[in-house]
Amino acid sequence: MTWFKRDNQTSVFTNYGGHFHLQIEEPDDLQRLLELEDGRWLTTSCPTFGLNADAAFLRHLDPDQNGRILSEDVRGAIRWMCERLKPDPSWAEASDSLPFRVINADHPHAAELLEAARLVQTSLGGSEEAVTLGQIRTFQKTVSEAACNGDGVIPADVVQTPEAAEFARTLIQCFGGADDASGKKGVNDPLLDKFVTEASSCISWHEQGIWHDGQDASAIHPFGAKSAAMYARVEALRSRIDQFFSQCALVRYDARAAMHIGVQDDELKALDCSDSAAIREALARAPLASPTAEGSLPLGREANEAHRSQLLSFRDVVARVVLEADVDSISESQWQAITSAFDAHHAWAQAAPKSPLAELGVAALRDLLSTEYVSEIRALIDQDLAVQKQVKQIAELEKLVLFHQGIMTFVNNFASLPHLFNPESRALFEMGTLILWGRAYTFSIRVQNRAQHAKLAANSGIHLLYLQISGVTAADAFEVAVPVTRGRAAQFYVGQRGVFRTVENRELDAQVVQIVENPISFWELMKQPFRRAGTLLSDRVEQITSSMQKEAETSIIKAGDTLQKDLQTDLRDAQKAAPPPAATPAPAAAAPAKSGSARDLMIGTGFFMAGVGTAVKFLSETADKLKNPDTLLMLLQLVVAFIVIVGALTALNAFRKIRNRDLGVLLQAAGWAINGRMPLTRQLARIFSYKVRLPEGAKLYELDQLIPLARLARDKEGKGKREKGA
Repeated sequence: MTWFKRDNQTSVFTNYGGHFHLQIEEPDDLQRLLELEDGRWLTTSCPTFGLNADAAFLRHLDPDQNGRILSEDVRGAIRWMCERLKPDPSWAEASDSLPFRVINADHPHAAELLEAARLVQTSLGGSEEAVTLGQIRTFQKTVSEAACNGDGVIPADVVQTPEAAEFARTLIQCFGGADDASGKKGVNDPLLDKFVTEASSCISWHEQGIWHDGQDASAIHPFGAKSAAMYARVEALRSRIDQFFSQCALVRYDARAAMHIGVQDDELKALDCSDSAAIREALARAPLASPTAEGSLPLGREANEAHRSQLLSFRDVVARVVLEADVDSISESQWQAITSAFDAHHAWAQAAPKSPLAELGVAALRDLLSTEYVSEIRALIDQDLAVQKQVKQIAELEKLVLFHQGIMTFVNNFASLPHLFNPESRALFEMGTLILWGRAYTFSIRVQNRAQHAKLAANSGIHLLYLQISGVTAADAFEVAVPVTRGRAAQFYVGQRGVFRTVENRELDAQVVQIVENPISFWELMKQPFRRAGTLLSDRVEQITSSMQKEAETSIIKAGDTLQKDLQTDLRDAQKAAPPPAATPAPAAAAPAKSGSARDLMIGTGFFMAGVGTAVKFLSETADKLKNPDTLLMLLQLVVAFIVIVGALTALNAFRKIRNRDLGVLLQAAGWAINGRMPLTRQLARIFSYKVRLPEGAKLYELDQLIPLARLARDKEGKGKREKGA
């Protein structure tokens, strides 16, 4: 819609509530936008979250995929599209159909996209001189499910030879596989290269450790064919023997340490000596032998019974061979000599490749490397990559159609925001309309982090509702922030429910979960001081009334206690003063109690009447003074002056607060970078909130139907009483 008569050389800025927005309606306007300084763009960056736009379109606008779209990203998208499309009115139609005539065939890349568009049209049996987004995506789905889809990944079920297919499954199982466009896991060139490298490494390492008959002793095999078995026994005991000699060193330093090594007293007390398994576990945790200052490890009968057989085997197979002596114990230096003899073998063992292929075994790896499976799958990968250029062109074609469809809409929701202020359209970040308390609130924005958003949005000066939206599916569950621009703040409370109608016209459940309180209207601010004064007065009266009630209750209780004590005292005195059996007039003895009670009652009544009299006298004297016209006029003038001053100050404050309400802060809190303020004017308040009217032509019966119904209820009640009386 054009609000200003323009020519092709003019940039037009339209005023929306005091903020000027560039009109972007024609291809030439996009060129002007490219030349416009960032400071004149309404928005310079925004998140991809919470936008009602095609996900692929947003990905193309966010080339670094960081979740934010910058003004330079938008400029790059406009330049890319303008190079490949001819200026055409269809740019502003937001259509998912791209006419072939609009594609700029003079541009080399655009010419390739035109060929791709014709290929899609022909493949799907179409004849129109245009291609649609739906057709492109149907073609992409078909291609992705084909054997050759251009991604260089070959799923196992595409491989024709059963043995080669099994080889592919083995690689996928070992390495996890690569993602194919079809959604399956497959094998690609890097995965094959990894297999060849790691399989060769496993075989090479294994061959270094093989002992061949007739071979001389080597560093890895210092004792020939027996080296591997001897090394295994050394490794099985290495940590425990190192521990034993360390404990011996500690005992040499301080003999008391021996008392803290081995099975301790508390363990012995807790040990069930009748449980063989528990005893064996305790011995297994104990040292190989009791550490001594001499530092000699027994390898025979003196050793821990739980490790004795293992030590005997170590003695016979390793210690006596390496030390070339018939030893039954070893010192720390002898142990170091034994381990040093296997240093090269140990280094080779530690260098074992950490590859999942090792589990397959060297023989299997040799067989796999000797087959043609790798070559067969590489040939399939080459065939797949042969169509890669065509597939990329289809992806570029999808991008072109998305930009042709959505770039004008997007810039009108980024560089300018005319749709936000038009009741007949929606901005991309608007989620829908809230129906609550008889009003429709049309502006709502999705919130990702409510606590963070509320903290920033409080600075907007706008009364804000946060609502949890829920529906049937998980996609229907989200939170929105809704500014309340008309109505009364007292109408809203946490937990309140309403209905939320999305931009797709789906109705979902809505519940208020948080409120950021700010004034809603000028008159609400004007009444605020008087409302606060009334609240303070009401609270004060309630406090005084409550205090008086408590004092009265306390006085009554005390008076009752005093009266009860007096009666009991008088009764006891009367009983003592009464003559023996002959005296019958007992009531006369209680007379003093009655006179005492009457006396107290009369005294209390006298004080009360005196207080009332004093109050009446004060009011009477005040009324007499007010009969003086000058006094009454002066008092009236003071009251009027006070009301005028308070009203004027309140009006100024209300005007300032209402004028300072900033809609842009709500967008800033949601991650948008807004240039300048977006004041919430009276006109905007009417656009974003309105009462839901009755249908046109509806009749309104103003008579309260509860009146005749209440009369009917009274008649029934009277009839029931008469029947009961009868």
